[in-house]
Amino acid sequence: MATATAIATEGTSRDIGSSTVATIHVSKISPDYTDNVADEFRKGDLVRGKVISVKPSLQITTKEAHLGVIRAQCGICKSELVPKGNKALTCPKCRKTQPRKLADDYGDVKI
Repeated sequence: MATATAIATEGTSRDIGSSTVATIHVSKISPDYTDNVADEFRKGDLVRGKVISVKPSLQITTKEAHLGVIRAQCGICKSELVPKGNKALTCPKCRKTQPRKLADDYGDVKI
């Protein structure tokens, strides 16, 4: 299971109410089999998710193609990672490649 902090909602100007800590169960990350959350998300990633439950806690999914990591940084040099295939990112500076559950518009999102 991964935890995330909700910072914005899409399609509304309303602020997020109450708790902003969300959980993503490993079965809700990808339509493909995943047994390791660290292969899909890393600390500091910006992730677009869809709320699937608010009770008893905020729960999100990233199973759809438009959901997933939208921006990520290299864990070593903090450079912005660039897509390499449909499930991996690479660092242009130190050349390290890392797997992620990418949104279909990774890198094209204005924040």
